[in-house]
Amino acid sequence: MERRKFWAAFRNKLILAGILMAGVGGIYGLDHLFNLIYIHPRTIELPGSQFDNSLPLKPGNAFSTESATKLPNNFAVYNFEALDHNTLVLNRTDASYTGMKLSLLHLDDNRVKDLDSSVLYDTFSFWNGTLIYSRYRSNQTQETYAYDLASGQKKLLFSDKSFYLRQAGNEALIGFDGTTYRLYHPKTEKKEMLYTYKQLQERIAKPAGINARDVFPFDLSGTNDQQIYILAQLGEHSGIYRHPLKGEAGGTLMLKADEIQDFRVLKNGDLLVLGTVAHVQGLYRFHSESGTYELLKQGAIWGFGIDEEQFRLAYLLGTDKRTNEVHVAYLQETGLDSDTVVYRNIDQFLKLSWKGDDLFVLGSSVDNSEIYRFTFRPW
Repeated sequence: MERRKFWAAFRNKLILAGILMAGVGGIYGLDHLFNLIYIHPRTIELPGSQFDNSLPLKPGNAFSTESATKLPNNFAVYNFEALDHNTLVLNRTDASYTGMKLSLLHLDDNRVKDLDSSVLYDTFSFWNGTLIYSRYRSNQTQETYAYDLASGQKKLLFSDKSFYLRQAGNEALIGFDGTTYRLYHPKTEKKEMLYTYKQLQERIAKPAGINARDVFPFDLSGTNDQQIYILAQLGEHSGIYRHPLKGEAGGTLMLKADEIQDFRVLKNGDLLVLGTVAHVQGLYRFHSESGTYELLKQGAIWGFGIDEEQFRLAYLLGTDKRTNEVHVAYLQETGLDSDTVVYRNIDQFLKLSWKGDDLFVLGSSVDNSEIYRFTFRPW
């Protein structure tokens, strides 16, 4: 009887207390779940509904989308190169935003290994399986290192101001220190002067028919140890200039355009050019023998990449200011074949790049980043 009186008197209060305890526990449980999901980056296998996994088949040369993976990161990434299916070398900021790190990122377990700090942006490249990069010391002296990815050992190659390194064939690298271009030989640790910035301006200006002070070289590509291709601003236009690595004669102005944002040199001497030609924006192929442009894709293309066999081409097409499409196509002697959208809306797109059958796409803001991997398999 006493128990019934006690329950009748305090029933409502006990029920209310239980509800409050359940509510508080639920809030803490959700907070813990939120931390598990959002604080720790994790690899996400994208479902097939989010990407096109049925690319049109081309008899004898067909490929299909096998899988797509997205890895969100709680740090910004500014540049990357793929070592293999699972490993990327990348530039990322340190926690204090005072410098750049050179790191390895493993996509399968989201493991990050820092290789070095105080690294200059976009200065790393690969030479015969060795990672070459530049960094600066506290007194602003710049150093260039060779990092052995297998042993984890690094070796100082040069101590000068060269910060712009590009491969020139299998034996050398091209470096630029702001005033002078030099050829570096990592194997022998020797270097030699090629030409000054002013000399290069004069050599490009002559075939372009303009004043040297209106020439501004800003990018280059060394396809072999004999010559380099230089992208330069030529007054109000852009141009690509081919020049021998050594000697003064033989330079050729390959092409001019309204604007050139990026380019690749193909094995047969043709060039893929991203920019504007005759007021038409898009991705072009410049046929070197005929000296003519071929429009491969018209539109606002934000970036492109081609695989090592120079058969599969990928590009990101902006459909408006906020939306975009990742395309994959076959590069033919003329035109593109089987051009297909494989994904839409990469946020804060920065770069795409091939490695074997994998296409990697990077999107990054100042605080976080997302890396996508699309895997294609030949039939």
